[in-house]
Amino acid sequence: MGLRTAYRERRLSPVEVVSAVIDRIVARDSELHSFETTTFDLAMEAAKRAERAYADGDAGELAGVPITLKDLTPTRGVRTTLGSLTRKDWIPDFDVPVVERLRGAGAAVLGKTSTPEFGWKAASGNRLSARTVNPWNHALTPGGSSSGAGAGLAAGLGYLAQGSDGAGSVRIPASFCAVVGMKPSYGLIPHYPVALIGRLSHLGPMARTVRDCALMLDVMQGADPRDPDSWTSISRFQELEDGPRLRIGWVSDLGYARADPDVEEVFLTALEHFVRLGHEVREVKWDLPDPYEELITVWSSGMAAHHSATFAADAPLIDQGRRVLVERGFGVRGTDISAASRMFAEYHDAVRGLMTGVDVLVTPTVPCAPFPVEEDFPDMPGRPDPLGWAIYTYPFNITGQPAISVPCGSDRNGMPVGLQIVGPWRRDDLVLRLARAFEDSRGPWTYPNDRSQQNEQ
Repeated sequence: MGLRTAYRERRLSPVEVVSAVIDRIVARDSELHSFETTTFDLAMEAAKRAERAYADGDAGELAGVPITLKDLTPTRGVRTTLGSLTRKDWIPDFDVPVVERLRGAGAAVLGKTSTPEFGWKAASGNRLSARTVNPWNHALTPGGSSSGAGAGLAAGLGYLAQGSDGAGSVRIPASFCAVVGMKPSYGLIPHYPVALIGRLSHLGPMARTVRDCALMLDVMQGADPRDPDSWTSISRFQELEDGPRLRIGWVSDLGYARADPDVEEVFLTALEHFVRLGHEVREVKWDLPDPYEELITVWSSGMAAHHSATFAADAPLIDQGRRVLVERGFGVRGTDISAASRMFAEYHDAVRGLMTGVDVLVTPTVPCAPFPVEEDFPDMPGRPDPLGWAIYTYPFNITGQPAISVPCGSDRNGMPVGLQIVGPWRRDDLVLRLARAFEDSRGPWTYPNDRSQQNEQ
Protein backbone atom coordinates (compact mmCIF):
# COMPACT_ATOMS: atom_id res chain seq x y z
CA MET A 1 0.00 0.00 0.00
CA GLY A 2 1.43 3.36 -0.99
CA LEU A 3 2.55 6.16 1.28
CA ARG A 4 -0.03 8.68 0.06
CA THR A 5 -2.84 6.17 0.51
CA ALA A 6 -1.64 5.51 4.06
CA TYR A 7 -1.68 9.27 4.69
CA ARG A 8 -5.21 9.61 3.33
CA GLU A 9 -6.43 6.70 5.40
CA ARG A 10 -4.68 8.15 8.48
CA ARG A 11 -2.63 4.98 9.00
CA LEU A 12 0.59 6.97 8.69
CA SER A 13 1.35 10.53 9.75
CA PRO A 14 3.37 12.86 7.47
CA VAL A 15 5.04 14.27 10.58
CA GLU A 16 6.09 10.84 11.78
CA VAL A 17 7.29 9.69 8.34
CA VAL A 18 9.31 12.83 7.63
CA SER A 19 10.78 12.70 11.12
CA ALA A 20 11.79 9.06 10.61
CA VAL A 21 13.48 9.85 7.28
CA ILE A 22 15.37 12.74 8.89
CA ASP A 23 16.57 10.37 11.62
CA ARG A 24 17.75 7.98 8.91
CA ILE A 25 19.68 10.76 7.16
CA VAL A 26 21.35 11.78 10.42
CA ALA A 27 22.32 8.16 11.09
CA ARG A 28 23.58 7.24 7.60
CA ASP A 29 24.65 10.24 5.57
CA SER A 30 27.94 10.71 7.39
CA GLU A 31 28.97 7.55 5.50
CA LEU A 32 27.32 8.28 2.14
CA HIS A 33 27.75 12.08 1.81
CA SER A 34 24.66 12.36 -0.38
CA PHE A 35 23.58 15.78 0.98
CA GLU A 36 25.32 19.11 0.52
CA THR A 37 22.74 21.04 2.55
CA THR A 38 19.86 19.79 4.69
CA THR A 39 16.58 21.64 5.27
CA PHE A 40 15.02 19.59 8.04
CA ASP A 41 13.10 22.51 9.58
CA LEU A 42 11.47 23.30 6.22
CA ALA A 43 10.65 19.63 5.72
CA MET A 44 8.96 19.39 9.11
CA GLU A 45 6.95 22.54 8.43
CA ALA A 46 5.74 20.99 5.15
CA ALA A 47 4.90 17.75 6.99
CA LYS A 48 2.76 19.64 9.50
CA ARG A 49 0.93 21.47 6.70
CA ALA A 50 0.37 18.12 4.99
CA GLU A 51 -1.07 16.63 8.16
CA ARG A 52 -3.63 19.43 8.31
CA ALA A 53 -4.34 19.16 4.57
CA TYR A 54 -5.09 15.44 4.75
CA ALA A 55 -7.42 16.09 7.69
CA ASP A 56 -9.19 18.79 5.66
CA GLY A 57 -9.34 16.70 2.50
CA ASP A 58 -7.37 19.10 0.29
CA ALA A 59 -3.86 17.63 0.25
CA GLY A 60 -1.66 18.19 -2.81
CA GLU A 61 -0.31 15.35 -4.94
CA LEU A 62 2.95 15.11 -2.99
CA ALA A 63 1.73 16.36 0.39
CA GLY A 64 4.07 15.08 3.09
CA VAL A 65 6.24 13.04 0.69
CA PRO A 66 9.95 13.42 1.61
CA ILE A 67 11.93 14.52 -1.46
CA THR A 68 15.34 15.94 -2.33
CA LEU A 69 16.52 18.56 -4.81
CA LYS A 70 19.80 18.50 -6.70
CA ASP A 71 22.27 21.18 -5.65
CA LEU A 72 22.40 22.54 -9.21
CA THR A 73 18.77 23.65 -8.80
CA PRO A 74 18.27 27.21 -7.49
CA THR A 75 16.05 27.17 -4.42
CA ARG A 76 14.72 30.26 -2.69
CA GLY A 77 16.21 30.84 0.72
CA VAL A 78 18.31 27.65 0.64
CA ARG A 79 22.06 27.46 0.09
CA THR A 80 22.66 26.31 -3.48
CA THR A 81 26.34 25.71 -4.17
CA LEU A 82 26.28 24.16 -7.66
CA GLY A 83 29.00 21.94 -6.19
CA SER A 84 31.49 24.80 -6.56
CA LEU A 85 33.71 26.82 -4.25
CA THR A 86 32.80 29.79 -6.44
CA ARG A 87 29.17 29.51 -5.22
CA LYS A 88 29.66 27.99 -1.77
CA ASP A 89 27.63 30.69 -0.01
CA TRP A 90 24.98 31.45 -2.67
CA ILE A 91 21.42 31.68 -1.35
CA PRO A 92 19.04 32.34 -4.27
CA ASP A 93 16.09 34.70 -3.84
CA PHE A 94 13.92 32.71 -6.25
CA ASP A 95 12.62 29.21 -6.94
CA VAL A 96 12.90 27.73 -10.42
CA PRO A 97 9.61 26.47 -11.93
CA VAL A 98 10.16 22.84 -10.96
CA VAL A 99 10.80 23.76 -7.32
CA GLU A 100 7.69 25.94 -7.27
CA ARG A 101 5.66 22.96 -8.49
CA LEU A 102 7.12 20.43 -6.08
CA ARG A 103 6.67 22.75 -3.12
CA GLY A 104 3.21 23.70 -4.33
CA ALA A 105 2.24 20.01 -4.40
CA GLY A 106 3.11 19.80 -0.71
CA ALA A 107 6.42 17.91 -0.91
CA ALA A 108 8.64 17.94 2.17
CA VAL A 109 12.05 19.02 0.87
CA LEU A 110 14.79 17.38 2.94
CA GLY A 111 17.68 19.28 1.36
CA LYS A 112 20.04 19.65 -1.57
CA THR A 113 21.88 16.57 -2.85
CA SER A 114 25.52 16.50 -3.87
CA THR A 115 26.79 17.03 -7.39
CA PRO A 116 30.17 17.52 -9.04
CA GLU A 117 30.99 21.15 -9.76
CA PHE A 118 28.38 22.47 -12.24
CA GLY A 119 27.58 18.82 -13.04
CA TRP A 120 30.71 18.53 -15.18
CA LYS A 121 31.28 14.76 -14.88
CA ALA A 122 29.31 11.52 -14.59
CA ALA A 123 30.95 10.47 -11.30
CA SER A 124 30.79 11.99 -7.82
CA GLY A 125 33.02 14.46 -5.98
CA ASN A 126 33.61 18.18 -5.59
CA ARG A 127 35.95 20.38 -3.54
CA LEU A 128 33.25 21.39 -1.04
CA SER A 129 32.83 18.06 0.72
CA ALA A 130 33.66 14.35 0.73
CA ARG A 131 32.82 12.29 -2.34
CA THR A 132 29.41 10.64 -2.39
CA VAL A 133 29.74 6.84 -2.28
CA ASN A 134 27.60 4.03 -3.62
CA PRO A 135 25.34 2.48 -0.94
CA TRP A 136 25.96 -0.97 -2.43
CA ASN A 137 29.74 -0.66 -2.01
CA HIS A 138 31.28 2.41 -0.39
CA ALA A 139 34.51 1.96 -2.34
CA LEU A 140 32.67 2.59 -5.62
CA THR A 141 31.06 5.61 -7.28
CA PRO A 142 27.28 6.10 -7.37
CA GLY A 143 27.66 7.80 -10.74
CA GLY A 144 26.80 11.39 -11.49
CA SER A 145 26.20 14.12 -11.78
CA SER A 146 22.99 13.48 -9.79
CA SER A 147 25.24 11.59 -7.36
CA GLY A 148 23.54 12.36 -4.06
CA ALA A 149 20.09 11.89 -5.58
CA GLY A 150 20.82 8.31 -6.66
CA ALA A 151 22.74 7.31 -3.56
CA GLY A 152 20.16 8.85 -1.22
CA LEU A 153 17.25 7.05 -2.87
CA ALA A 154 18.99 3.68 -2.74
CA ALA A 155 19.78 4.22 0.94
CA GLY A 156 16.23 5.28 1.82
CA LEU A 157 17.15 8.92 2.50
CA GLY A 158 14.02 10.21 0.80
CA TYR A 159 11.26 8.83 -1.42
CA LEU A 160 11.66 10.98 -4.54
CA ALA A 161 14.59 12.95 -5.96
CA GLN A 162 14.92 15.69 -8.55
CA GLY A 163 17.90 15.32 -10.84
CA SER A 164 19.26 16.86 -14.02
CA ASP A 165 20.78 15.21 -17.08
CA GLY A 166 23.10 16.76 -19.68
CA ALA A 167 24.76 13.58 -20.94
CA GLY A 168 23.30 10.89 -18.67
CA SER A 169 23.41 12.50 -15.24
CA VAL A 170 20.02 11.12 -14.12
CA ARG A 171 20.26 7.74 -15.84
CA ILE A 172 23.86 6.86 -14.89
CA PRO A 173 23.40 7.15 -11.09
CA ALA A 174 20.03 5.41 -11.48
CA SER A 175 21.85 2.48 -13.09
CA PHE A 176 24.74 2.37 -10.60
CA CYS A 177 22.42 2.64 -7.56
CA ALA A 178 19.52 0.44 -8.78
CA VAL A 179 16.85 3.15 -8.86
CA VAL A 180 14.69 4.56 -11.65
CA GLY A 181 15.76 7.76 -13.39
CA MET A 182 14.06 9.46 -16.33
CA LYS A 183 15.24 12.08 -18.81
CA PRO A 184 11.95 13.28 -20.28
CA SER A 185 11.52 14.68 -23.75
CA TYR A 186 13.24 18.02 -24.09
CA GLY A 187 11.01 20.81 -22.78
CA LEU A 188 8.47 18.63 -20.97
CA ILE A 189 9.89 19.96 -17.70
CA PRO A 190 10.64 23.69 -18.01
CA HIS A 191 14.30 24.62 -17.52
CA TYR A 192 14.92 28.08 -16.10
CA PRO A 193 17.41 29.74 -15.87
CA VAL A 194 18.88 28.42 -19.11
CA ALA A 195 21.50 25.72 -18.55
CA LEU A 196 25.18 26.35 -19.28
CA ILE A 197 25.00 23.60 -21.92
CA GLY A 198 21.71 24.76 -23.41
CA ARG A 199 19.35 22.21 -24.95
CA LEU A 200 21.47 19.24 -23.88
CA SER A 201 20.30 19.69 -20.29
CA HIS A 202 17.06 18.13 -19.04
CA LEU A 203 15.52 18.04 -15.58
CA GLY A 204 14.09 14.72 -14.50
CA PRO A 205 12.50 12.64 -11.73
CA MET A 206 14.22 9.82 -9.83
CA ALA A 207 12.53 7.25 -7.60
CA ARG A 208 12.61 3.62 -6.55
CA THR A 209 9.77 2.61 -8.86
CA VAL A 210 8.50 3.60 -12.28
CA ARG A 211 5.10 4.51 -10.83
CA ASP A 212 6.69 6.91 -8.37
CA CYS A 213 8.77 8.41 -11.18
CA ALA A 214 5.56 8.96 -13.15
CA LEU A 215 3.89 10.55 -10.13
CA MET A 216 6.75 13.02 -9.76
CA LEU A 217 6.81 13.74 -13.49
CA ASP A 218 3.10 14.65 -13.41
CA VAL A 219 3.92 17.39 -10.89
CA MET A 220 7.08 18.62 -12.63
CA GLN A 221 5.86 18.70 -16.25
CA GLY A 222 4.12 21.43 -18.22
CA ALA A 223 4.74 24.66 -20.10
CA ASP A 224 6.07 27.75 -18.31
CA PRO A 225 6.44 31.22 -19.86
CA ARG A 226 10.02 31.47 -18.54
CA ASP A 227 11.07 28.63 -20.87
CA PRO A 228 9.88 29.20 -24.45
CA ASP A 229 10.77 25.59 -25.39
CA SER A 230 8.55 24.08 -22.68
CA TRP A 231 5.32 22.21 -23.46
CA THR A 232 2.57 20.29 -21.71
CA SER A 233 1.71 16.62 -22.15
CA ILE A 234 -1.94 15.62 -22.21
CA SER A 235 -1.06 12.36 -20.42
CA ARG A 236 -1.44 11.76 -16.70
CA PHE A 237 1.61 9.56 -16.45
CA GLN A 238 0.77 7.87 -13.15
CA GLU A 239 -2.60 6.77 -14.56
CA LEU A 240 -1.33 5.12 -17.74
CA GLU A 241 -2.80 1.73 -18.56
CA ASP A 242 -0.85 -1.09 -20.17
CA GLY A 243 -0.50 -0.57 -23.90
CA PRO A 244 -0.48 -2.80 -26.99
CA ARG A 245 2.24 -5.17 -28.12
CA LEU A 246 5.35 -3.22 -29.16
CA ARG A 247 8.20 -3.66 -31.59
CA ILE A 248 11.33 -3.33 -29.44
CA GLY A 249 14.71 -2.77 -31.04
CA TRP A 250 17.76 -3.48 -28.90
CA VAL A 251 21.32 -2.21 -29.29
CA SER A 252 24.48 -3.01 -27.35
CA ASP A 253 27.20 -2.61 -30.00
CA LEU A 254 27.44 0.97 -31.27
CA GLY A 255 30.37 0.25 -33.56
CA TYR A 256 32.59 2.81 -31.86
CA ALA A 257 32.00 1.30 -28.39
CA ARG A 258 30.09 -1.43 -26.58
CA ALA A 259 29.36 -2.64 -23.06
CA ASP A 260 31.70 -4.73 -20.95
CA PRO A 261 30.89 -8.45 -21.41
CA ASP A 262 29.54 -8.80 -17.86
CA VAL A 263 27.14 -5.87 -18.29
CA GLU A 264 26.10 -7.02 -21.76
CA GLU A 265 25.28 -10.50 -20.45
CA VAL A 266 22.95 -9.07 -17.78
CA PHE A 267 21.32 -6.81 -20.37
CA LEU A 268 20.73 -9.59 -22.91
CA THR A 269 19.24 -11.81 -20.22
CA ALA A 270 16.88 -8.99 -19.19
CA LEU A 271 15.50 -8.77 -22.74
CA GLU A 272 13.71 -12.07 -22.09
CA HIS A 273 11.24 -10.19 -19.88
CA PHE A 274 10.01 -8.27 -22.93
CA VAL A 275 9.58 -11.51 -24.86
CA ARG A 276 7.55 -13.01 -22.01
CA LEU A 277 5.39 -9.88 -22.00
CA GLY A 278 4.49 -10.61 -25.62
CA HIS A 279 6.51 -7.91 -27.35
CA GLU A 280 8.47 -8.40 -30.55
CA VAL A 281 12.19 -8.02 -29.76
CA ARG A 282 14.91 -7.72 -32.39
CA GLU A 283 18.41 -6.31 -32.73
CA VAL A 284 18.84 -2.98 -34.50
CA LYS A 285 22.10 -2.13 -36.26
CA TRP A 286 23.52 1.15 -34.93
CA ASP A 287 25.47 2.57 -37.87
CA LEU A 288 25.63 6.20 -36.74
CA PRO A 289 28.88 8.08 -36.05
CA ASP A 290 29.94 8.95 -32.51
CA PRO A 291 28.70 12.53 -31.81
CA TYR A 292 31.04 12.94 -28.84
CA GLU A 293 33.34 15.62 -30.28
CA GLU A 294 30.38 17.87 -31.06
CA LEU A 295 28.91 17.17 -27.62
CA ILE A 296 32.11 18.09 -25.79
CA THR A 297 32.45 21.22 -27.93
CA VAL A 298 29.12 22.48 -26.61
CA TRP A 299 29.86 21.28 -23.05
CA SER A 300 33.27 22.91 -22.84
CA SER A 301 32.24 26.22 -24.44
CA GLY A 302 29.26 26.50 -22.09
CA MET A 303 31.46 25.88 -19.06
CA ALA A 304 34.00 28.42 -20.32
CA ALA A 305 31.34 31.06 -20.98
CA HIS A 306 30.33 30.98 -17.31
CA HIS A 307 33.86 32.03 -16.30
CA SER A 308 34.71 34.29 -19.22
CA ALA A 309 34.75 37.50 -17.16
CA THR A 310 36.04 36.01 -13.90
CA PHE A 311 38.40 33.20 -14.86
CA ALA A 312 41.52 34.69 -13.27
CA ALA A 313 39.77 34.88 -9.90
CA ASP A 314 37.86 31.62 -10.31
CA ALA A 315 40.69 29.43 -11.59
CA PRO A 316 42.22 28.52 -8.19
CA LEU A 317 38.77 27.50 -6.93
CA ILE A 318 37.73 25.31 -9.87
CA ASP A 319 38.00 21.52 -9.75
CA GLN A 320 41.19 20.61 -11.64
CA GLY A 321 39.41 18.23 -13.99
CA ARG A 322 36.76 20.79 -14.81
CA ARG A 323 39.42 23.46 -15.30
CA VAL A 324 40.79 21.39 -18.20
CA LEU A 325 37.29 21.38 -19.70
CA VAL A 326 36.92 25.14 -19.23
CA GLU A 327 40.29 25.88 -20.81
CA ARG A 328 39.35 23.67 -23.75
CA GLY A 329 36.16 25.71 -24.09
CA PHE A 330 38.08 28.97 -24.39
CA GLY A 331 39.52 27.60 -27.63
CA VAL A 332 36.15 26.83 -29.22
CA ARG A 333 35.23 29.10 -32.14
CA GLY A 334 31.81 30.33 -33.16
CA THR A 335 32.06 28.23 -36.33
CA ASP A 336 32.64 25.14 -34.14
CA ILE A 337 29.40 25.81 -32.27
CA SER A 338 27.53 26.33 -35.53
CA ALA A 339 28.89 23.09 -36.95
CA ALA A 340 27.93 21.21 -33.76
CA SER A 341 24.39 22.60 -33.90
CA ARG A 342 24.02 21.51 -37.52
CA MET A 343 25.36 18.06 -36.68
CA PHE A 344 22.89 17.74 -33.77
CA ALA A 345 19.99 18.42 -36.14
CA GLU A 346 21.27 15.83 -38.62
CA TYR A 347 21.84 13.34 -35.80
CA HIS A 348 18.27 13.76 -34.56
CA ASP A 349 16.99 12.93 -38.03
CA ALA A 350 19.37 9.96 -38.33
CA VAL A 351 18.16 8.43 -35.06
CA ARG A 352 14.57 8.93 -36.18
CA GLY A 353 15.42 7.01 -39.35
CA LEU A 354 17.16 4.27 -37.40
CA MET A 355 13.99 3.79 -35.33
CA THR A 356 11.84 3.29 -38.42
CA GLY A 357 10.25 -0.10 -37.94
CA VAL A 358 10.48 -0.18 -34.13
CA ASP A 359 8.48 1.59 -31.44
CA VAL A 360 11.25 1.93 -28.85
CA LEU A 361 14.98 1.31 -28.47
CA VAL A 362 16.46 -0.59 -25.54
CA THR A 363 20.14 -0.41 -24.56
CA PRO A 364 22.29 -0.93 -21.49
CA THR A 365 22.25 2.32 -19.52
CA VAL A 366 25.97 2.29 -18.76
CA PRO A 367 28.66 0.22 -20.49
CA CYS A 368 30.50 -0.71 -17.29
CA ALA A 369 30.05 -1.52 -13.62
CA PRO A 370 30.54 1.17 -10.94
CA PHE A 371 34.24 2.01 -10.68
CA PRO A 372 36.40 3.26 -7.76
CA VAL A 373 34.92 6.32 -6.10
CA GLU A 374 38.22 8.23 -6.34
CA GLU A 375 38.15 8.09 -10.15
CA ASP A 376 36.46 10.58 -12.46
CA PHE A 377 35.89 8.01 -15.20
CA PRO A 378 36.34 4.27 -15.74
CA ASP A 379 39.27 2.54 -17.36
CA MET A 380 37.73 1.89 -20.78
CA PRO A 381 39.72 1.55 -24.03
CA GLY A 382 39.72 4.83 -25.95
CA ARG A 383 37.44 6.57 -23.40
CA PRO A 384 39.77 8.42 -20.96
CA ASP A 385 37.37 11.29 -20.47
CA PRO A 386 34.81 12.41 -17.84
CA LEU A 387 31.89 12.08 -20.28
CA GLY A 388 33.23 9.97 -23.15
CA TRP A 389 32.19 6.71 -21.48
CA ALA A 390 28.49 7.74 -21.30
CA ILE A 391 28.06 6.16 -24.72
CA TYR A 392 24.47 4.96 -24.36
CA THR A 393 23.07 8.07 -22.71
CA TYR A 394 24.51 11.18 -24.39
CA PRO A 395 23.06 10.44 -27.87
CA PHE A 396 19.58 11.06 -26.50
CA ASN A 397 20.48 14.36 -24.89
CA ILE A 398 21.35 15.45 -28.41
CA THR A 399 18.06 14.19 -29.86
CA GLY A 400 15.90 15.28 -26.91
CA GLN A 401 14.04 11.93 -26.86
CA PRO A 402 12.57 10.49 -23.64
CA ALA A 403 14.80 7.88 -21.98
CA ILE A 404 14.48 6.02 -18.69
CA SER A 405 16.83 3.73 -16.77
CA VAL A 406 15.36 0.84 -14.77
CA PRO A 407 17.23 -1.80 -12.74
CA CYS A 408 17.54 -5.04 -14.72
CA GLY A 409 19.93 -7.23 -12.73
CA SER A 410 23.30 -7.49 -11.02
CA ASP A 411 26.79 -8.23 -12.30
CA ARG A 412 29.04 -11.00 -10.99
CA ASN A 413 30.07 -8.77 -8.07
CA GLY A 414 26.48 -8.06 -7.06
CA MET A 415 26.50 -4.47 -8.35
CA PRO A 416 23.38 -3.10 -10.11
CA VAL A 417 23.01 -2.96 -13.88
CA GLY A 418 20.50 -0.65 -15.56
CA LEU A 419 18.50 -1.02 -18.76
CA GLN A 420 17.60 2.08 -20.81
CA ILE A 421 14.33 2.45 -22.73
CA VAL A 422 14.25 5.22 -25.35
CA GLY A 423 11.06 6.40 -27.01
CA PRO A 424 10.20 8.53 -30.03
CA TRP A 425 10.10 12.30 -29.66
CA ARG A 426 7.49 13.33 -27.05
CA ARG A 427 6.29 9.75 -26.43
CA ASP A 428 7.11 9.79 -22.72
CA ASP A 429 3.92 7.84 -22.11
CA LEU A 430 5.20 4.94 -24.22
CA VAL A 431 8.51 4.83 -22.33
CA LEU A 432 6.81 4.83 -18.95
CA ARG A 433 4.28 2.15 -19.94
CA LEU A 434 7.00 -0.23 -21.08
CA ALA A 435 9.26 0.54 -18.13
CA ARG A 436 6.43 -0.16 -15.70
CA ALA A 437 5.60 -3.46 -17.41
CA PHE A 438 9.27 -4.50 -17.32
CA GLU A 439 9.49 -3.58 -13.63
CA ASP A 440 6.34 -5.58 -12.83
CA SER A 441 7.68 -8.56 -14.77
CA ARG A 442 11.04 -8.49 -13.03
CA GLY A 443 9.64 -8.07 -9.52
CA PRO A 444 10.58 -5.80 -6.61
CA TRP A 445 14.15 -4.78 -5.91
CA THR A 446 15.73 -5.27 -2.47
CA TYR A 447 18.09 -2.52 -1.35
CA PRO A 448 21.20 -2.79 0.85
CA ASN A 449 20.53 -2.50 4.60
CA ASP A 450 16.90 -1.72 3.81
CA ARG A 451 15.01 -4.99 3.79
CA SER A 452 11.82 -3.70 5.37
CA GLN A 453 11.39 -0.23 3.89
CA GLN A 454 8.36 0.25 1.66
CA ASN A 455 9.35 1.19 -1.88
CA GLU A 456 6.36 2.82 -3.48
CA GLN A 457 4.34 5.96 -2.73
